[in-house]
Amino acid sequence: MSLFGVGVTEVLLVLIVAFLILGPKRLPGIAVQLGKSVRSVKQFIRGITGQFSRELQDLTREYETLTREVQELRQQVDDRHPDASASDQVQQDGKAGLSPSTITEPMSEDLPREHER
Repeated sequence: MSLFGVGVTEVLLVLIVAFLILGPKRLPGIAVQLGKSVRSVKQFIRGITGQFSRELQDLTREYETLTREVQELRQQVDDRHPDASASDQVQQDGKAGLSPSTITEPMSEDLPREHER
């Protein structure tokens, strides 16, 4: 059995060394202080975790709202312009933008002439 990667024998060894160094009079007070510190750290971690959880829930709700609004807008565009939905589908597939059919070679008259440079 291990706690944070420390076995029972290691814990006992630390307790014995602490008892020898601190003595029987100071050890209980230090143990109480250590317990309070651990409790304080746990409460802090719980608070931070709760705050992150609440923020994540807020962001998730906002994302879902925005997603619904985008879907509604797409539906409105599709209802008003049925031919636009085909170009939207191409953009969603990642095929929109530069493709061999949209790239044209410059015409020779568009190129600068040697004496114009």
